[in-house]
Amino acid sequence: MLSEPSRPAGQPAQPPKADPPPAPSRLPIRRPGSTDLSVFTTRQPGREYPHVPSQPWRWLPALCTVLLLMAGCSSGPASVVGQPASRTAGAGGLAGVCPATMVVQSNWWPQAEEGAFYRLLGGTLSVDRAHKRVSGRLVADGTDTGVRLEIRSGGPANNFTPAVKLLYLDRSVMLGVADTDQVAQVAGGGQPVKAVAAPMDLSPVVLMFDPARHRFNTIGEIGQTDTRVVYFQGATYMQYLTGSGILRQSQVDPGYQGTPDRWVASGGSIVQQGFLTNEVYAYQHDLRQWGKPVGWLLVSDSGYPIYPESLTIRSDRETELAPCLRRLVPLVQRSIAGYLADPGLLPGADITDDLDRHLAALHWRRPWP
Repeated sequence: MLSEPSRPAGQPAQPPKADPPPAPSRLPIRRPGSTDLSVFTTRQPGREYPHVPSQPWRWLPALCTVLLLMAGCSSGPASVVGQPASRTAGAGGLAGVCPATMVVQSNWWPQAEEGAFYRLLGGTLSVDRAHKRVSGRLVADGTDTGVRLEIRSGGPANNFTPAVKLLYLDRSVMLGVADTDQVAQVAGGGQPVKAVAAPMDLSPVVLMFDPARHRFNTIGEIGQTDTRVVYFQGATYMQYLTGSGILRQSQVDPGYQGTPDRWVASGGSIVQQGFLTNEVYAYQHDLRQWGKPVGWLLVSDSGYPIYPESLTIRSDRETELAPCLRRLVPLVQRSIAGYLADPGLLPGADITDDLDRHLAALHWRRPWP
């Protein structure tokens, strides 16, 4: 556990009014060829953090086109095209080894954390607006693998049913997206799952704060104040933060719903759960009611390391799915590397200028005007 500076309980961790605001620092680049994001942070330089593309509105235009269609932000029919296939796989393809349609269930709207999966969608995509699903040919490095890929949105799209639960409720779901703490949480309930691929090294979950009001350097400093911390109900990391004494139970509030309304209404007085890959940028550049820098602290830095957004299967299907996974997982891993190297426009993606101007919303149906 991190050692925290001594400060009497209830005393705000704020700078003197005369202090100038800290200068923006640049997020370190994790991998060669990736881009970075300038964010406002009080963090000290000298260590690595999760890769974040510098222009969220450029993330996977085909994905975001699908999202906008799903969310009702576009009227009338639209043609959605994924990456083209220049060749067809032979004996090394997935046909006959994997299900004809491989279904991936996520825990939220389409988002950057799952960009590698959406990057595999090819050909003319089928968009099911009613059920918030998209499917197309599974195309890897320009090769049609012989099967289809279907990605289903979660969170508000399916009444917040966890993907690991749907693996058992719906056998058509082959892969469920889950964090490893969630995997451990369900393991004792008679429905064990097993992770088969981990797309990310660190969780992008952060606690966000207004740097004009607070100058927090660690999450422990938040716990030494009376600042309210709003988070998603059921988030296991909060049990760790309160159980270890880093935060106090009396200051946490499980009322976060994934929208910025409470943050805006509080004027930034609260601390709120968010994702480094989305809210930190979107609140400053896309949320007109805020439009200011956001400070952030990674939950993983508090001593709670997990693998986020892991692909999981039902444990009792491991033998059945093993031949498919031996071929599929390397394709997913190469797609992860390709997405990190170039999270921008996909070759052949059908995207209009009008939609391109709205991609900053990424995975939200805008809750603000």
